[in-house]
This record gives sequence, C-alpha cells and structure tokens, in this order.
Amino acid sequence: MNSSVIWSKMVVLGLLFAGVSLGEAADAVVPPEKASAGTTFCNPVNIEYCFTPYGWHGREAADPLVVLFKGDYYLFPSKSGGYWWSPDLLTWSFVPSNDSYSYSGDLRKSDGLEKDLPVWGYGPLGAVVGGKLIYSQQLDAFYRLIDPKKGTFTRICDRLPVSNDDWLFVDDDGRVYLYAIGFNPRGVYVYELDPTNDLKVVRGPEKCMLPGGIRPDAEGFFALGPVGGDGTQIARLTGEGPQMSKRNGKYFLQVSMSGTELPIYRDSAFVSDSPLGPFQYFTNNPVSYRPVGFVNGAGNTGFFTDKQGQDWRVVTTCVCVKHIFERRVAMYPAGVDQDNEMFTDTYLGDLPQYGPGHRRKGLGGNLVGWMLLSHKKQATASTTLGSPPSVVCDEDIKSWWSAKTGEKGEWLTVDLGKQCRINAVQVNFAEQDATAVKRRAEDELYHQYTLEVSDDGQAWRMVIDKSTNQRDVPHDYVQLKKPVMARYVKVTNVHMAGHGKFAIRDLRVFGSGLGRPPAEVTKVAVKRDKNSFRAEIDWPAAEGAAGYVVRWGSSKDKLYHSQDVRDGAKATIQCLTAGVDYYFVVDSFNDSGVTFGRTVVGSPGEIVAPNP
Repeated sequence: MNSSVIWSKMVVLGLLFAGVSLGEAADAVVPPEKASAGTTFCNPVNIEYCFTPYGWHGREAADPLVVLFKGDYYLFPSKSGGYWWSPDLLTWSFVPSNDSYSYSGDLRKSDGLEKDLPVWGYGPLGAVVGGKLIYSQQLDAFYRLIDPKKGTFTRICDRLPVSNDDWLFVDDDGRVYLYAIGFNPRGVYVYELDPTNDLKVVRGPEKCMLPGGIRPDAEGFFALGPVGGDGTQIARLTGEGPQMSKRNGKYFLQVSMSGTELPIYRDSAFVSDSPLGPFQYFTNNPVSYRPVGFVNGAGNTGFFTDKQGQDWRVVTTCVCVKHIFERRVAMYPAGVDQDNEMFTDTYLGDLPQYGPGHRRKGLGGNLVGWMLLSHKKQATASTTLGSPPSVVCDEDIKSWWSAKTGEKGEWLTVDLGKQCRINAVQVNFAEQDATAVKRRAEDELYHQYTLEVSDDGQAWRMVIDKSTNQRDVPHDYVQLKKPVMARYVKVTNVHMAGHGKFAIRDLRVFGSGLGRPPAEVTKVAVKRDKNSFRAEIDWPAAEGAAGYVVRWGSSKDKLYHSQDVRDGAKATIQCLTAGVDYYFVVDSFNDSGVTFGRTVVGSPGEIVAPNP
C-alpha cells in the first residue's frame, strides 16, 4: 500500500485508536491537534520520588497500589516517606509522615506508633474495609487512616502473620482475605481475617501456590513448572507482590515474576472460582508486561477501578543504575474481557495518555495520539560533564546528560529537525552529584526552569515558565495550553533539587511532525519452537517508519501484548508460555502517526489473516 493510499484512509483527527478492537486494526491515525486542558498525563507518574537514606543519593518508589476512598484516589508506594492523594489520577498531593523508621527486617512494636505512621518499608498494603481505609506495610501492624488527606491515623493491631509481601482483599460479601508471600516454604498463602474484630485471623494459612521447582533456565527466565493432578499448572517461581482482583465472578491471583531490576519484571495471573483456590495459570500471561521503552518493567503492581468503573494498573518500573532499587511508578489502562482474559494496555505506554473518562475502545485507546518528536534528534548544551547532550533524545531512562554545574543559566537545546506542532513536553531530570537524603528541608527539593521554543535557534519565545516553582518535579510533564509551532526547544536551569548539577535524562517532546504516517507492514516472519518461551519476529522495513510495535496474543482476535521497536525491523519476544500457539502482527509509526498492520501470523509461521 503506497503512502497516498494510507493518507487517504486516515481516521478523523482526535479519534486515535477509536473503534479498533483488541487485536483488530484501523489503517492509519494522525495526532490530534489538541486535547482539553489538564486531561492528560505521561509515564512515569510525576510525583516527588523520595531520595533514599542509604547514601547512593538516588530516588526510589516501588510496589505501588491505588485505593479509591470517599471519591479520591490514594497512591501508596514503598520507601516514599508518605503517600499521595488525587481527585482525578492526574494531580497528586503529597501527605508526609514524621516516621523516621528505616526498614531493618524486624517487626515493629507498639511504642510511638500513634505519632509515626510507618512509610519507609517495602510492600505497602491498603484497602477499604467496612467503610474504613486500612493501611499497612511489610513486617508491620494494621492502621486505620482517620483523615488520610491530613495523615491522621490510629493503630488497629499487630500484624499476623508476618509476611514478605501481601495484599488485602475485600470480597463482595464483605469477607476479608490476606494474600501473603510466606517464608517456609516460600509461597503464596491466603488467610481469612475478621473485619469486625481488628482483622484477626479466623482461617489459614491456606496454600495458594508453592514452588514447582525454583530453577531458572539458562537465560534466566522462569517457564511453567509441572502440571498438577487436577490439571492446574504451577509457576516455577512463586515470585513476590501477590494481589487479588475479582471480575465477572472470577478470582484473579496475580504474582510478580523475575527481578525488579529487569525490563521483563512482570505480573502473571492465576484464576479460580473461589478466593481460596485452586488457581489455574493463564496461558496468555503475563497480564502486566512492558519490556521495552523509556519506561520499562511492569511488575509488583496494583490493579484498581476508577470512579467511572474502568480498570487501571499502577506498576513498578526500573531505572536501576545507581542501585538495584532505583525505581519509578507508571500507570496503564487495564481490564478483564468478557471471556475472563485479564490484560494491561501498555501499547506505546510512555506517550501521553488521558486520565479517567476519555478511554476509547481498543488497544492503545487511552492514548492522546501525540507522537514523540525528539527521538534521535540533535542536542547542544551550555556545558557538558560526561555523556554528550544527544543522550537526552535516546529514549533511555538509564542514561543522562549533565552540565558541569547546577548554576542558574545552564541550558540544553534540542533541534527537532523541522517545524513541528508541539503539544506537550516532559523534562526528566537526573540526580547528577545530588546530595539529598530522604526529604530534608535543607536539600531544597524543588526544580525551577524555563522552556522556550524557536523557529531558527536564535529568536526564542517562552512557553513554560517554572522559574518560581516550589515543587519537586523529577519527571515534569506539561501539556501546553495551546499547541505551538517550532523547530527548536530549549530548557534553561534556574534551580535543581537536591544540590545536584543541572542534569536531564531525556527531554521528550510530543505532538506532530505534520507529515504522513508510514507505510503498512504487510509481511511478517515468525521463528519459534512451540515449546519455547521466546519468538524471533522480523519484517521488511516500512517506508517512512521511525519505529514499530509488535502485538501478539494466544488468540488472533486478542492481541493483548505489545512491544516497541525503535531500532531496526526485528524483535525478540520473550515470556511466552511453552506449548501455546501465538499470533503476531506489526504496526509502524513515525512522528506523524501510526499505521496498523493487518497481516496476522501464527507462531508456526502461517498467515492466518492476510492483508487484502
């Protein structure tokens, strides 16, 4: 199909992915001219990630969950010195704790708990039980948050059992269950708790999942273990971060697999008709997975429902350069379909997305449609320490550019290569030589900067002025009130948080390159042994493509999984289920839109839905 035909088949502006069912494709889409002000966000979530107390002077947040309570959302990540609340999942307000406790592996006792809510440990837990917001964390007691916006609380009782990670689940009938990673033997156990008697254990532990041989294969991935006598399959690794969700009368036990420092950090699901099991493994696992992208990794997650009744998943993502636990939080649309297939929609998941209430049908249906304009573009800077300025356009959160100082006036400029329509910008700051620890006032934890645009690199006009900002915004996403036309984008430092140098991981610019979307990918080759957990996919380069997205699934009309490809025309797909057939299709994209592939190929290599 030539480019003129593609151009003629574009959908209406602003209806990105509209009407595209999961596994089905439209022809091509272009970025909308604008979106309503204050309706979009971009991963990673832009919250005040806490500096660690351990001396490596980086930021950490992980194991997130979101609880909807009295019309507001409460975000509880680990190691954050507090938590956040939001009326809309877009704007977040931080609630600090005075707790000075640092995780030591010991169960906390009752002394002083009434004044210090423990927030520095791992594995936060939260749920609404009997109209009350309950909170806990790994190796600690249960608490009731009385006024969660102010941080007031009362202690309920000591936590029994002590567990590594756990999840509090309230069933439709009001019964309460705790799903926990136990220690001896390590596995997932369930306890029933009494909601009328301080969450005392009334039943359990019941075994949900035990190891079926804890042994990674030669490449470090965990496949399926033995098939049990009742036909259920058991994962070789019981993992971490258990959680329970109920949809359509089914119970979905989700467990994180692999390691938090790996891009393949993911959640797999097990389903049952009872909260106590037995649970069967999903053949279309993982249910949360994003191995490639500026934001990657999607394990140890929280599955929740918004005020409009739509599902989301908040996930742990990896940076893991300064330390294995250098991590961030991302949020994706999610759901369970009519056939009880659980999924998380990470399609181009680090491009701008809508908040609640704007989601359209289909994979990627929550994306605004603004494409990335800054990838692989040229950059210049006032001064440079270490990596060249070009790394701010490499779509790699692990790399960063730094100026030689943190002084006011240091600057960074990106040349987009042509006039583009700019709708939004995300400035991802790095912590070069920062000396901050936790949330000390003396560390001056706020970013101040200006962002200007230019047509020629000489005459500049201001579009973002945060020179008086008093918030810590390490991943500052700004949706412009009105789109602007420009070729050059310039960020100038005023103040850096944590006494660090002026440093940026990526300066990401979103909008439209005002050209045509690329040609369609019409030929796809798949190489896979059916008993393998991986597949090799390749295709001829599409004219005008800057990148691709491979979609796949265990059913040709449910291609729930996706993986970005920004270099070359091939991909290695991992974490498949051995013995299961898969189906693949490849989409192409550039700075001016997405063209959906329609050639679906089965894992043995046959074309099952050829392009007409």
